[in-house]
Amino acid sequence: MPDNNMNETYTELATPFTTADTVGPVSVGYSGGKLTVTFANFRTPIQTIVFRDTRTFSWTGWDDAPEAIPDRIYQVANSGFLAPWERFSVGGAPFLHFKLGFNAEGKFLDVVATKMEYGASDN
Repeated sequence: MPDNNMNETYTELATPFTTADTVGPVSVGYSGGKLTVTFANFRTPIQTIVFRDTRTFSWTGWDDAPEAIPDRIYQVANSGFLAPWERFSVGGAPFLHFKLGFNAEGKFLDVVATKMEYGASDN
């Protein structure tokens, strides 16, 4: 659970789609350090996001998220969720905390991984 005393900062990431307008369920699959998230929104067909070298992930309800952030895609700095992984890296790539807001689920998905890719293949 994140340490609420940390001064977390949220940087919204520019993506070719939005998670704010999701429809239907969000599908999450994990295998071999790769977290795959698929969803649709009312403007675009099925979208796929792949997180590489995933160490942890968790669904967080709206009530547990900071009030100031809307349901978008963020990278979070000074995160209690990331803190246990900050001193580690994979091939020199540091771990990052990503936070994705899905209104279809009424939740945020928190992920600690080295990289987030859009429309990524299984490779």
